[in-house]
Amino acid sequence: MNCVTLIQDSEMRFGIRKKMFLITLSVSIVLSFTIGFSIFRQAYRLFLENFLEDKLALARSIADSINGDSLLSFTSPEALNDGLYTYYRRYLNKIRRDNEDISYLYAVIYDEKRGHHIYTIDANINESDTVWVEADPFALICRIEDGTIKIEYDQTIYTGDFSIEHEENTIEVHFIREGVTQSIYINEEPLFTIRSTEPLVIDTAAGVMSAQDDLADLSREGTVRINSESIPIHLTLSLKGLPESIPGEPFNEHDRESIDLFNTLLSEDRDFISEEFEKTDFGDSLFIYSIIHDSRSVPAGVLGLEVWAREVTRYKRSILLVAVIVSVISFVLSVGIYLMVIENMVIKAVKKFSKGVGEIARGNFDFHVNIKRNDELGDLANTFNNMTDGLKERDLVKDLFGKYVQKEVADMALASEIKLGGEKQAGTVLFSDIRSFTTISEKLAPQDLVSMLNSYFSAMVDHIISYKGVLDKYIGDALMVHFGILGEKGDSADNAVKAAIAMIRSLRQFNDRQQTLGNPEINVGIGIHTGDLIAGNIGSPNRMEYTVIGDTVNLASRAEGLTKLFGSDIVITEATCQSLKTPERYLIRPLDLIVVKGKTKPIQMYEVYDADGEETRRMKTQTAAELNHAVALYRKGRFSDAKRSFNGLTKLNKDDKLFRYFQELCDHYSHHPPAKDWDGSSVMHSK
Repeated sequence: MNCVTLIQDSEMRFGIRKKMFLITLSVSIVLSFTIGFSIFRQAYRLFLENFLEDKLALARSIADSINGDSLLSFTSPEALNDGLYTYYRRYLNKIRRDNEDISYLYAVIYDEKRGHHIYTIDANINESDTVWVEADPFALICRIEDGTIKIEYDQTIYTGDFSIEHEENTIEVHFIREGVTQSIYINEEPLFTIRSTEPLVIDTAAGVMSAQDDLADLSREGTVRINSESIPIHLTLSLKGLPESIPGEPFNEHDRESIDLFNTLLSEDRDFISEEFEKTDFGDSLFIYSIIHDSRSVPAGVLGLEVWAREVTRYKRSILLVAVIVSVISFVLSVGIYLMVIENMVIKAVKKFSKGVGEIARGNFDFHVNIKRNDELGDLANTFNNMTDGLKERDLVKDLFGKYVQKEVADMALASEIKLGGEKQAGTVLFSDIRSFTTISEKLAPQDLVSMLNSYFSAMVDHIISYKGVLDKYIGDALMVHFGILGEKGDSADNAVKAAIAMIRSLRQFNDRQQTLGNPEINVGIGIHTGDLIAGNIGSPNRMEYTVIGDTVNLASRAEGLTKLFGSDIVITEATCQSLKTPERYLIRPLDLIVVKGKTKPIQMYEVYDADGEETRRMKTQTAAELNHAVALYRKGRFSDAKRSFNGLTKLNKDDKLFRYFQELCDHYSHHPPAKDWDGSSVMHSK
């Protein structure tokens, strides 16, 4: 073995090892991540269950310690001077301070006169004069500290302008200071203005609030314009040293969902805890409600306890760190296993399989992998060898099969289970038929006739395949082709028309060779229609073919038959014409409105004359406007005027068979007028 061979073998071995290492690395990453994630999920679930149970138990114990009879007397600001109210407020306030994750602790009762719930006890005490602002899109806490406004929103303190993102809208909050006067604006709309802090006086759009007001009057209802809409807004002034919500103050009076929930809890005498933390304007919170009973054990009110997500978030970070450490350890162990085991067990076998794959890629299906082992690698080698034998047989079958059916049909048959049945699809069908074939066949010997047909079909099928058509079948001297059923689905009409134009042009070259050989020339008619088809395997379980059937096939055949009547090479239906993506790229003129045999509704037929001779194309284009005028007269029943127009057209182009066709119709209807409800169509009584 020379140096070059050693280097190549070393490079191959390194490449295989590198790939195996990358595979093992990927598996190790997935495995370690799965282990870490499982540990994290289970640990977090257990912690959260215990956390929720502890908080619910705390809420129940607090609710049980409150006499529900007392709540009925804490329904107005006068309760602030009640000694029992003071006792309960201090008791709840101590509990809130001892549990730093409790953000809000309060008690409410249902006020039947007002139709909503009201605060009775609020454990949160104002440390400064505060304006609470509540609206549907947002909620702000505006604290007045040392004569300066500080706004708290989403657990963030602002002393200058900021924005609130709500759904797809932006709400701008502005601070404006002019001397001792300070104002807060929402989208240039005044929210409130602090006129003075000693004594405290606040101007709002709904009236003036001050520290001298009765506690029951320190709330205002108003509106503010946000993004051109008037939004109802509620402002409450909470004074320093007093609870944030004073007895008798409404609790979520506009929130029908909260009112219904509390009423349900009171009627069913049951507690409630939200299943997960919810996003609020003040941060992620968990909501717990427990029933407060009176001396007769009858539900009297609801204890509300809101819990921050802070403790849960800290614990989540801790267990996430543990899960990451476990994942790293699992990853290291997995890679170690590769270094100790995989290297010697797999590399040699992989090299043999690599060589085998290379041989198969070169078409050598006789190659077999020689691995004699009683393990998975040995089983894989046997499977690999069986696969090569199967590929060899499949390649032979496919090669033979492809000579009898088109590639798309062969690929579909080999790639899936072959069974009877079909499905509805949209596509285009093309029929091509040799005119006067019986006369031609009588002039040629059988072997010459077959040779001519093979040459003709070869030229035509090449164009069909190049425009993504699928040859459905040979019908004697006729061709049936469908577009848009197998392979590419779009542009079936354009592909069919392009194929037809190419076929007619190629036929002219074919006839030049026929003339040179002294053989008769061939003329063909092509009909095209676009619509729904049933495509699938038709026949019996023992003998079937992939084909398309349906009304679209019949109409394409009828369109081909009309080529003789109009003297046209290519006739398309209105459905095909309308399906063309760029009809202006083709030379198209309308023919007659035809009711084909077996139908009752007329179909507008069109001629595509791109493949005609240069002079013929010029004349058809030049007479297009006059033809349309003459046809319009004919459709209106003005047969004498129409005939004069067609006579003039015939003088311009005596070889255009379409003009003579309409002249004959005008003569017929002049002597045999059509019915009064005639729609201008012609009925065909033969195919």
